[in-house]
Amino acid sequence: RSDIINKLNSPNVNRIFEDNSIFLNWEASNFRDTELFDMLAHKIRKSSEYYSSKDTESIFLDLFPKFIANEYYKIYIIHRTLGRPRDIVRMLTLIQEEYGSNLHRFEALTFINTEKKYSSYLKREISSELIGHVNDDDLDNYFNFLASVGKRGFTYSSALNKLSNNGFIKNESDLRIMISHLFRAGAICNVVRRGKEQGGDVFYWSYNDEDQPVNFDFNFEIHPGLWDVLRIPKPKHRLS
Repeated sequence: RSDIINKLNSPNVNRIFEDNSIFLNWEASNFRDTELFDMLAHKIRKSSEYYSSKDTESIFLDLFPKFIANEYYKIYIIHRTLGRPRDIVRMLTLIQEEYGSNLHRFEALTFINTEKKYSSYLKREISSELIGHVNDDDLDNYFNFLASVGKRGFTYSSALNKLSNNGFIKNESDLRIMISHLFRAGAICNVVRRGKEQGGDVFYWSYNDEDQPVNFDFNFEIHPGLWDVLRIPKPKHRLS
């Protein structure tokens, strides 16, 4: 929790931080490079003798569909997490709890049918990240604001326009603080819109780079894992 470390007032805090910290980087910004799926495959091997000698790709071929909600399954899974193993494990555990002994494979429909439960879980996780930075009333207002957007993304100017139409935030300074907090906690990201010929949109998430500053001139996208709990309509092809 570097956010907590940064709040400490001590002349030796940086030395303590560097000398006594273990940094785990799961490379969640790219589904091809991330070690999250190797971790998941390792966990599956340890939990089942049947999979103990199988390689990672064979395990996933047996257990997962190629596409979920029109997205390649690894993209779907990783884009709904905060780049941490426990998020993926929780996603799969919710499916296991829902389907019990009837579950033989993580089909696309099992992910889709448990999206609301996972979305509620993710909202609690992000709320936990914000505790200590935001009081309970403001935290409620933050999520009420995101729900009021009514779609997957927004701009700073559109958020500023909402400022004059509701009581979520008192003034523009508070609006910038709110957006900064939501960005740092991973509830929203900056996105640069690009066409397919340019490689597609570029997403900037704070949990992929803790030094990533929020850019108020870029567009914002609400975390896809929050769409269900915030009742945000989902596009048919999110990455198109």
